[in-house]
Amino acid sequence: LHNLVWEKTKDLRQAYQQLEESQRKVMDQNKELEMHRNELEKLVSRRTADLERAKKKAEEADRLKTSFLANLSHEIRTPMNAIVGFSSLLNSMDISEQDKDDFVHMIQQSSDNLLTLINDIIDISRIETGQMTSHPETFKLAPFMNDIIRSLSFDPTKKDHIELKLNIP
Repeated sequence: LHNLVWEKTKDLRQAYQQLEESQRKVMDQNKELEMHRNELEKLVSRRTADLERAKKKAEEADRLKTSFLANLSHEIRTPMNAIVGFSSLLNSMDISEQDKDDFVHMIQQSSDNLLTLINDIIDISRIETGQMTSHPETFKLAPFMNDIIRSLSFDPTKKDHIELKLNIP
């Protein structure tokens, strides 16, 4: 009986040791899982913040694109209106040769401005896709502004003019 009790006790001790070892392994695995869970929560939090920033950038880009397209439409309409308007004036009015020459010059200038604008749009697209780089350069502002004012301000029925004042520090 003593041997039998001793054998059973020995078996129970071994089973207890195995249970303790299994419990230690399970606790270690639980600690590791908890650590991974915390890391995953941090990663999800970082990724969520990254996605929020990306979403805000995308929304801002969309707003800028909409604004850009509105400005672009206006910029295209300006020379087109000049071309259409002066062409109509050539056909509908009894005008002098000097006025005709001025109208033709304004049509040509507006056409050139429109072509330049379209080329600029293509250049912007190339810059954005990395097919071209920009090279800033200086130019004389006064002749450029005079051309713009002349193309926008001509009205054969009025003698008014546009005055532009630039305050450059």
